[in-house]
Amino acid sequence: MDKEMTLEDEVGYLNDEELVQRINELCIEIYGEEYFEIFGFEEYTREQRLYQMRYLQRKSDILVKDLSSNREGYNFLDLWREYWNTRVVLNADACDIYGFVALSQLFNHVRVERGVKDDLRLHTCIIMPSGMAKSEFNDILSEFAEMVGKTCYSVGEFKINKLIGEINRKIVSNNMRINAFSKKDRGWVDPIEPGILASFDYVVFDEGEAILDHKKIRIQALLDKTMNRIGSKGNMITSTDNRIHSNPACSIVITSYHLDSYTHLFKKGLFPRMIVYVQPEDPIKRTKTSEYIVSAIPSFVDDISEAEKQRKDKENLQNKLRKKLKEEVENLQNMHKDTETIYMRAGVDEIINEYINELRNIVPGLNPEQIEAWESMVSRISVNFIKVAALFAMMNYRNYIDREDAHNAARLLFPAMRSVAFYIISNNTGRNEKLNRLVMRLRREFIGMRYTKEEWYKVFFKSFGAGESSSEKLFALLIKSGKMRVLKNKDEGTTVYMLS
Repeated sequence: MDKEMTLEDEVGYLNDEELVQRINELCIEIYGEEYFEIFGFEEYTREQRLYQMRYLQRKSDILVKDLSSNREGYNFLDLWREYWNTRVVLNADACDIYGFVALSQLFNHVRVERGVKDDLRLHTCIIMPSGMAKSEFNDILSEFAEMVGKTCYSVGEFKINKLIGEINRKIVSNNMRINAFSKKDRGWVDPIEPGILASFDYVVFDEGEAILDHKKIRIQALLDKTMNRIGSKGNMITSTDNRIHSNPACSIVITSYHLDSYTHLFKKGLFPRMIVYVQPEDPIKRTKTSEYIVSAIPSFVDDISEAEKQRKDKENLQNKLRKKLKEEVENLQNMHKDTETIYMRAGVDEIINEYINELRNIVPGLNPEQIEAWESMVSRISVNFIKVAALFAMMNYRNYIDREDAHNAARLLFPAMRSVAFYIISNNTGRNEKLNRLVMRLRREFIGMRYTKEEWYKVFFKSFGAGESSSEKLFALLIKSGKMRVLKNKDEGTTVYMLS
């Protein structure tokens, strides 16, 4: 109750319309969506609006503060971001996710003990429209792996035996020809060729849509096992003839364009084990990406030597950042070469639980079908949260999780969780459902009213906080669906509109 009074005191000078506008600003800041997209078209009391504002302020607090930098100077994430930005534009969220997947393989010998010994590996699936530089993300990861002495493999053929391993029949024949049947026998050669999953540190599925299809159950089950705790029974993958066994320790990266539906992956094991990021089609971002590609070509005004200087300057900058990044990795590995376990400062567990609760409740008002998919997706969020927090600690030369690591983990995971929530909402909320909610809300107060288009825009603004662009979309939706009739105002000769 005290919090309610404090918030009322803080915003008491705002009338109801101004309060809606303030909440709308928070919605745009946090979700990139306007008020009605988050809270719908229902009519709320002032007390309910204050609850909405508190709800949003808690989310805003996660995003506003960036505590990722080392107080003493640049850390791994700072350097990773700088290098990434010389290659890719407008993908800050993917940048941080890839950075932590890369970092996690440096410390896969470290464990977090939570009743069981959990490794720190992270895995990700990035879903974006085509032409948004997804392959470039994977190239950066591959170059990083080579830079720090790790291995990266981009899977081209999605064959089970290539992923698990296979028996080389030619070697078997040669062994039999010389009567060599085991390693004790002279001339014997092991015919088992290890699979991709057990042989590399990073395994990338660049054209991931081929394995995300609902028919690819066996490959998805194989990746599920790969992502289980290293060395556990659930982590062991086995060939169909039971002759090949391994416990993969790699990190899985999947990039894909949009499929019609990923619902089966949210409800089963694959996506809940990963940091999933879904970017919808965005014409503005696509245009800016295209512009960046063109503008990145070295150019000149008077002499071609100007362009050559631009090229060399960028090349020198990238080489300088690669060197710094490699040095930072070496320093971190040296610091943590004897680190076996990550600990936690007393009291941080409560903070982590609060942040996890905020992430689990990242958007309000899910319907039952959406809740089912969402709850499946967030079932393992605590595991990934702890891993990210542990990596933030190690990145800043500590072997224990502190308050700032908990905050940073929430901040890194928030955009990914938000993107998944909106994907689930968009695929489980029909256009008719949204339209019906809008019409029901308007009919309560505006049935029979004859307004010009501009006057309806003011209604949308006052009732839902809708800006001009959103008002245009809402108005067009009502007209196209036949829920808004076009009339002539005989007295004034103007066009007016009325709800049907």
